[in-house]
Amino acid sequence: MSNRAVRVAAFVTAMATAGAVGATSAVPANTEQKSVVVHYNPADLDSSAGAERMYQTLSRVARFVCEDSGYTIELAVREAHEQCERMAIAGAVSSASSASLTTAYNRHFPNQPLIEKERLSERLHSLIILVVG
Repeated sequence: MSNRAVRVAAFVTAMATAGAVGATSAVPANTEQKSVVVHYNPADLDSSAGAERMYQTLSRVARFVCEDSGYTIELAVREAHEQCERMAIAGAVSSASSASLTTAYNRHFPNQPLIEKERLSERLHSLIILVVG
């Protein structure tokens, strides 16, 4: 599949997901939401080191899609960015269905472990879309 076809498929998926769960989203309906496609090889997630590298990638991507410059001083804005980032990472980790990536996520968020995919997908739109390859 061409790079353009992957981007179009990701956009359609993101829009369909956003439309399906828009009523339960924490994002106001009148705002534009970014989404990013992250390509990965599932075999890379077989090791804890590979899963940690993927987690770090997801963390960087989450900062981008949540528009977190890292320079926000205002507490309410900082908390909103952190929640957005955690939810974006959780959605991506959940979609990967990898025990080692879930373990990496839970290590970074020990007080908020990843919940099962079915409940998570009902609450979130896809901010980070994982694509094999």
